[in-house]
Amino acid sequence: MGLGQFAAAFFFRPLGWCWKHLWQDKVPLIWNIAVVIIAAWGSYSIAPAINEKVERQKIQSEYVSQNLKDINNLIADFYVAVQKVNSSKGEISKLDLEKCDEIATKLHWKSIEVSAILRDRDDQKLMLSFQRKLNDVQKAIPEVRQKDGSRKLSAALTDFSATGVQVIGAVARRAEIRE
Repeated sequence: MGLGQFAAAFFFRPLGWCWKHLWQDKVPLIWNIAVVIIAAWGSYSIAPAINEKVERQKIQSEYVSQNLKDINNLIADFYVAVQKVNSSKGEISKLDLEKCDEIATKLHWKSIEVSAILRDRDDQKLMLSFQRKLNDVQKAIPEVRQKDGSRKLSAALTDFSATGVQVIGAVARRAEIRE
């Protein structure tokens, strides 16, 4: 028995029989009561389940979108702070270093939070790469005072930025903002 024959035998025939008998003038009252009870049960049990699922998806979407916005802003702020240090020509102020460390710490914590959102194995590897590149930038910041330090910092920042773009893309895919 194929699927079509199964559906015809066990779903459409009884449904047709019920439909034909429910619209007659001599329908027993018990049938009407049964239909009303089934409809009420459906309204009270199925509708809340659907509503709960939609609300859960809405909350998840807002959470992922907020994390996308946060990580995007932190990466941009970090890039600006590091560029300020890099353009200082060896005269790095303590305030600028503290700003870089503060933003890097926030980025590390945000990357841990984003790792929980991204469940795919490749995305997890991407997050580890992101954290390594962030560490490389942090290590290169104090070396700006040395010869060739500015070039090393620029290279580390370029690698970090490229990985940051990939992370933002992965989070955007998770939020179903981008394919």
